[in-house]
Amino acid sequence: MTVRRRSMTTSSLSTLACIAILLATPPSLTAQLPRSMSVPVVFGSPLPDDGLHTVLVRWYADAAGGLPLWQESLTTQIISGRCDLILGSTTPLPDTLLRSTPTYLGYSLDNEPERLPRTMIVPVASALTAAYAEVAARLDPRASGLVTSINELAGPVSIIGTGGVSIRRQGSALMITSATVAIESGSIRGDGRSSTYRVRPTTTLQSSRNVTFDVHSPTTHLLGQVRIDHDTNELVFSVSAPLLSDEEIHWSIIP
Repeated sequence: MTVRRRSMTTSSLSTLACIAILLATPPSLTAQLPRSMSVPVVFGSPLPDDGLHTVLVRWYADAAGGLPLWQESLTTQIISGRCDLILGSTTPLPDTLLRSTPTYLGYSLDNEPERLPRTMIVPVASALTAAYAEVAARLDPRASGLVTSINELAGPVSIIGTGGVSIRRQGSALMITSATVAIESGSIRGDGRSSTYRVRPTTTLQSSRNVTFDVHSPTTHLLGQVRIDHDTNELVFSVSAPLLSDEEIHWSIIP
């Protein structure tokens, strides 16, 4: 069985692809912010029966092997192979786990062997900081125990991006992004048979550069990873199921 899920990723050339994390923040204020994330998952053929299933999610420090850093057993409703997992819903995810170096997720369905490949999760320190800022913004200005100044600026402070940096609010997160110009980019269209694709860019692949890629599919979500073949100077993309003719991998190499 395969796990199909779209993954929008930014990774070092020497690492696997990663997925984005959306931190869940409740509408009411609490003493401690929860640590949770929502992950949509599609289980491929053979499909599990519709109904309740147990999914064991493990966090690892490496893409393969090793002992889990954290694990959580979730009961979820699966319909046509699809479900949404709320990681951290039974026990909040440790703050140190989310702020650490990239970690990897492995899934096991109903005590079956773990699915491969594992999914890389990038650190979310900036998203956690934005979540705290969201709570502070909703509290009474006279509330104590909060940081109410930045670099000697007190009271309401506006954060404005310049020099190609943009700032926008997305739900409970403050998204800070900078414009980047790709050194080289391209796309790969599926052939209905292959789940591994190789690309040889004209750019020399170095460990100091980053590769971003996402898998475009009109009907489903795909899980993917990328590695570097330094001998041939090739990007090697692997997805959890063969790409159909209307599915593509879009990739870019950025400084």
